Formats: sequence, structure tokens, C-alpha cells
Amino acid sequence: MVNIELKGRKAIVTGSTAGIGRATAVPLAQAGATTHCADRDGHGVEETAALITREGGTAHAHTLDVAAEERMQHD
Repeated sequence: MVNIELKGRKAIVTGSTAGIGRATAVPLAQAGATTHCADRDGHGVEETAALITREGGTAHAHTLDVAAEERMQHD
């Protein structure tokens, strides 16, 4: 695995409840990124964020569907 330092950075990972999404979110957090886990499955996204937190990382869970444009907010 490539060693990279992401402290002070933020990462947003969609589909982070399992598979490739979770496999992406966890190493980003391990590298120091504040990881925002997003998925339609609220329970699963909470599990991923809790896993990251238990391992000492910083994560936030967001239940949302990025395919539903009308549900996305722009700041």
C-alpha cells in the first residue's frame, strides 16, 4: 500500500457501507483524513463511520442518495 499523509484533509466517500466504498473510506481515515461516509443505507453508513472511529480515525456518517439530484443541497 502507498503511504500517504492526509491529516487536515477531508474525504467524501459515496457508497461507503460495504465493498469498494468501505475499502476506500477506511484507508483514507487511517491516512489522517476526516472521512465523510455517504450512502442511502443509514445503518450501514453508521457502521462504517463507527469502524473508522473505533480504529482511531475521524468519520461522519451521511445518509443520502447522490443519484437523486433534487435531494442534494448546494452551499
